[in-house]
Amino acid sequence: MLRPRHATALVLTFALLPLAACSPLSLPAPQSDGPSPEERIAQEAGVEVEPGLARCDFSNDDAGVPGNGTSTGAFGTLDTAEVRETAGAYEVTFTGDLLDPALLTPTSDLNFRLDLGETNPNQVMLYTEYVDGALGITGTVAAGIAFSQDTAAELTPGAFTARYPKSSPDLAGFEPVTWRAGVEYSSGEAGVEPVILSCGDGREWNWLPLAGAAGES
Repeated sequence: MLRPRHATALVLTFALLPLAACSPLSLPAPQSDGPSPEERIAQEAGVEVEPGLARCDFSNDDAGVPGNGTSTGAFGTLDTAEVRETAGAYEVTFTGDLLDPALLTPTSDLNFRLDLGETNPNQVMLYTEYVDGALGITGTVAAGIAFSQDTAAELTPGAFTARYPKSSPDLAGFEPVTWRAGVEYSSGEAGVEPVILSCGDGREWNWLPLAGAAGES
């Protein structure tokens, strides 16, 4: 799978909702001065967006459909996903009692992804994977190719954090308008189903760029 360079061909097994399914629903206009249906969905998902900062809550619903807020294992739950933009990087944080270094075993696979999308179909994934108990790929992914970075990825009890520098060629000139996040964990044990959790209901949420953010570090 690995190439002798920073870019890595990546075949994702992560099963968030297909892009078409993540688009905002076509819902009827509200009949009152209250929040629109889309606004209510965002409120229920705990979505908060301001320039350069976005977060949402995990539903942890055992819906039986991978990528729809689904947890098919008994490993705990996730609380929130957050992405913060700075002048030089995107800083990603996941929280929840599911997260623990004890998950990293010789047979496990743990993935964290946060997708950023432009108005065109272009997407860049901020991605970190732990394989067989050790840090594997961490960096940006575009068109199935991973660009390895020093993200200072860290998994601690109750939290995962990583900082994805904008120096990645995948982020050059990239202007996201949407985001979504999710986590997948497989223990690798026979008869134990994987955990697949999506932020909110797995759809794309609006993103507001940090005003004047530029440069790299």
